[in-house]
Amino acid sequence: MLLRRARGLAFLKREGQTCRRCFSESTALGQYDDIVSTVPPLKDNVDQKNIALQAMGGRSSVSGIRATVFGGSSILGHAVINMMGQIGSQVVVPYRGDGREVRRVKMMGDLGQIIPLPFHIRDERTVRRAIEGSNIVINLLGNRRESWNFTYHDVHVNGSHLLAKTAMECGADRFIQVSSLTAAPDAISEFDRTKWHGEQVVKQYYPEATILRPSLTYGCNDRFMYWMAQTWKHWWFKTPYVLGPNRVVNPVAVEDVALAVMRAVTSPIETAGKTYHLTGELEATQEMFMDRIGKVLSMKEVGARLQRHEPDFWLPLLAILRPIQKNFVPPILWQLVPRMYFTYDEVMRQKTDQRKPEFDEHGNPALTHDDLGIKPRDYFDREAILMEPFHPMDYWIYDGCDWVR
Repeated sequence: MLLRRARGLAFLKREGQTCRRCFSESTALGQYDDIVSTVPPLKDNVDQKNIALQAMGGRSSVSGIRATVFGGSSILGHAVINMMGQIGSQVVVPYRGDGREVRRVKMMGDLGQIIPLPFHIRDERTVRRAIEGSNIVINLLGNRRESWNFTYHDVHVNGSHLLAKTAMECGADRFIQVSSLTAAPDAISEFDRTKWHGEQVVKQYYPEATILRPSLTYGCNDRFMYWMAQTWKHWWFKTPYVLGPNRVVNPVAVEDVALAVMRAVTSPIETAGKTYHLTGELEATQEMFMDRIGKVLSMKEVGARLQRHEPDFWLPLLAILRPIQKNFVPPILWQLVPRMYFTYDEVMRQKTDQRKPEFDEHGNPALTHDDLGIKPRDYFDREAILMEPFHPMDYWIYDGCDWVR
């Protein structure tokens, strides 16, 4: 049974009024036009306040939340859907492809509460079908590499524009946008620039949208720790490498980012219109992280062969190959090197530190996980669990107790 839609467009039409909520300023994108929103402000939205009070039940309860989570096939999407299902929420999971990436999430909620739906980011009809009836829209979409089908601008800017515009027209009360820690209008990588532009587009339609900017995310099957482990274990001729060894990073656990999303869902008034920067507690260079992973995997015999590459060495070559990779490389070939830095923008990103900021782009003290009441998980506790699949069996000694464990 579908939950009823929260008061939004129908409520305002019934009352015979409109709510003008404008967000217009001069930015790198130019002068925006004023947008007349049909979504009532959160301080006047009684339904959204009640949702925040009753979203404390278990898996078989009814929290009143019906959320549409775009990007549910990612590791962050799985964590968010799992937490939403644990409090009795109904979650619509739009997917592209054959659905194998999201079929496992159907077990994360009660029977019929997790609803996968096919969609396409350029098809407004399918986007509207996924959002209709939802009171919360969560945008986790991101494009790590450009292809001839989707550019960074297509996903981060145009996609965010379509989701926010459709959500406003469908009467969704809340919009949560997951961006990048280094998103800025003057960032050196196009990935970060388009992420920032996507934030500004969302704020046009939802001035009270909550923006989350996570750092490098680590978890099961991630592109940080798993990339390092695979480089140690499977690289050609046992010569692992680290790109950007002096880059300072502060990774955050995927569970902490999902918990920040849940804070934004269950505390709509407190988090409305704010931007949070999410990092962990361990800050080090990439070379130190790479060396640590090698020690955890007991790769002492190849530790002396660790190659250190500076991004500037590869950028001239990748700049020449950039249009060829973007326009002529079939997308299926990207799957052959999922965790290898292969494009100009990926290498360019290795020149930007991922660390907790003291101030945001407006000069105000940056909001972090502390303002959400989140204590980051210990990296060293998670490290032993995540690296377990990469441990070799050549040192394993049978002790006769396997059938007892």
